[in-house]
This record gives sequence, C-alpha cells and structure tokens, in this order.
Amino acid sequence: MIGLNLPSQCPGTESLNRFTLITQTGVGGDPHRWRFTLRTPDGHDEMTAEDQEPDAVGDRLELLTLVRGLEALNQPSHVTILTRNRYIREGLLRGLADWRENGWHWECFQQQVPIKNKDLWKRVDQSLQFHTVDCRILRLDPPHPATGRSAKAKARIRRHSQSGKTCAIREGLPAERYLPDRVVQQARFALARLARKGVELFRRLRRTITESLPRGDRSAVGIPSQGRVKASREIHCT
Repeated sequence: MIGLNLPSQCPGTESLNRFTLITQTGVGGDPHRWRFTLRTPDGHDEMTAEDQEPDAVGDRLELLTLVRGLEALNQPSHVTILTRNRYIREGLLRGLADWRENGWHWECFQQQVPIKNKDLWKRVDQSLQFHTVDCRILRLDPPHPATGRSAKAKARIRRHSQSGKTCAIREGLPAERYLPDRVVQQARFALARLARKGVELFRRLRRTITESLPRGDRSAVGIPSQGRVKASREIHCT
C-alpha cells in the first residue's frame, strides 16, 4: 500500500478517534453499486453502507463513496482511507489545496476551467475541516497458483502465440510449441543465413592472412598455401 499523510487541520490529533475507511465500487459486478466500511483499529466494523447510484459511475462514484463515508462520522476523527482509485489519491495529495485557492478551477491551455466533480470535492474539503486523513492505495492481488501455470496464463500465452507475438521466449517456454510455424521457419532461415555469412567471413580472413605471409612461413604457422586453399575450396564447392 502507498501511504499519503495530509497536513492536520485539527488540533490535538493524538486524541482523535481513529477509523479505517474502505471504499468499493462496482460491487457484485454492478458498475453503479457502491459500498463503504468504517473499521476501528481493532478490526471491528463500526459501520457499513451499500447502495446503488444510477447517475454515477467510475471516478465520480468512487468519490461519492468517499464523501458519504467521511460524512457518516459524527465527530472529528483520524481516518485512514483505503481505496483502489488513484484519482482520489492524486486529488487529495496534489489537487485539493490548489483547487481551493483557485476557486475550484484549474488551468487548461491558459484558460481557467472548472474541475471535474467540483461539487463532490467541495464536500471532501468541508469534511477535512473536521477530520484528518491518511490515504493509501489498496491492492487486491489474486492468489498465485501453488504449482504450474494458471488457466488464464496458459490462455494468454496461447492467444499471443496465435497472433505471432514472441511471448513464449519471454516466458522461457519452448518456441516450437508456442510460436506459429511460419515464425519458427523464418527464424531458422535467418540463423542459416547468419551461419553462411560467418563461414564466408572466416574464409576471407584466412585468405587475407595467407596472402600477407611469405610462402615459406605458411606451413610453419599451420596455414595452407594458396594452391591448397584453392583446391580445398574447389572440392568443397563440388
């Protein structure tokens, strides 16, 4: 989790009640359903609320859930916000103070335009007159399989292999099993061309060294004479 501590606006924060506010949207697969949970430090759920908001979705619904969670507290408190929405975190960290000073506007192409969800951010700012918050990003990672690859991972590898992507090499898998035949064939042709070029380069280098040495010194260093090189090349070609 990534933490963020906002400046305290209430004196004596050590004596404030502490709560953890968990916000969720898209509950049960419904993009308009929201839920928040207020939890005490000992893990007891103090309050849970859930409902549908037909006119809100996405960032606005997430922000509305936060507002309702903060407004549900009837006394000044220190609230640790757990959310999966980075729009809220960035707004609390970098945007809120500047928006307030600029009359809830921000500069876009040298023009002052109203911020998105201005009405909800104003309610958040009003709540922060009574509460202090610590916002953290909540990550919900799926469990990792104990052994082998999950069905989703295998399906993803199979899908990428069919589209011609070389993800099998990145995954450390045999290319012949997970890459299309045409890709494997092209790779083999490229390796064969590279090998032929290497052989030709070696022959040119050997011929250059042979021609630069006196004829008497060629046998001493183990390099055949020019005639033997030609004969060897002719035999190889036939």
